[in-house]
Amino acid sequence: MERLHLGDHIKDGRLDLANNMKLEEGVDYYWKDGRMVFTEIYHLRRGKCCGNGCVHCAYHPPHIKGNAQKKR
Repeated sequence: MERLHLGDHIKDGRLDLANNMKLEEGVDYYWKDGRMVFTEIYHLRRGKCCGNGCVHCAYHPPHIKGNAQKKR
């Protein structure tokens, strides 16, 4: 599997992904211990759970891939 090199996708302080979703540092994600952490705002914009056990999962029950029921 090819690794994503994030530096190649940052333009004007925003992360530009293949799905045309432009992410802003401090709003959609932040860095902790060298890792990108997605915020609850990002997850809500994404529209459904990815199932990866994210710290800021916006869905309930959390960490179930494809779940689109938002937390209250």
